[in-house]
Amino acid sequence: MYSSIFSLVATLFVVSLVSATAIRTGVAHDSTITYNARLCNGSRPCASIAKGLQRTLGTFDMDGSQDRVLLRFQLPVDSRTIVSCTLNVPVPISAPVGHYTLSISATDNNWAEDTVSGISKSRNGTDVGSVVIFNSQQLPRSVLVTSACQRFAENNTLSMFVTSDGKQVSFNSLESGSPDIFSLDVSY
Repeated sequence: MYSSIFSLVATLFVVSLVSATAIRTGVAHDSTITYNARLCNGSRPCASIAKGLQRTLGTFDMDGSQDRVLLRFQLPVDSRTIVSCTLNVPVPISAPVGHYTLSISATDNNWAEDTVSGISKSRNGTDVGSVVIFNSQQLPRSVLVTSACQRFAENNTLSMFVTSDGKQVSFNSLESGSPDIFSLDVSY
């Protein structure tokens, strides 16, 4: 009888060590970044306009112009302890009819939400995941980005671009006050 109880306690102890704990963390900073050579507001390059404090985020890639969503997360645990990391993509405010693809890439943390622009932020990033979304299924989506959380976080801070495959997609930003914003599920 004692051996059975000991085996049960030992098994529960091992299972508790193996199971991961998950934490959801909302985006800490976000912005839309414009990359193009066009002029806005008279003679000002569109790429120089900071959009970090707007209520919406947008992404598209057409005719030499590209808007990307830029996200920054403060990871709730040391990146070396992360077992799994999932980017939660909220339901968009507007999206194209049919289907579209969102691609996720990790990038550096060298930006400030209130001043970042296509002039100050490099387009460089490392692809870490993507998701195809069909218009008839406008539901929140998840993209596994474990490699980004494990390999690209700097001081437990992670920045990522979200880019569409050409079609305009808009989301609520952190400044919108909506609970339906980008978030990460981090398991450790």
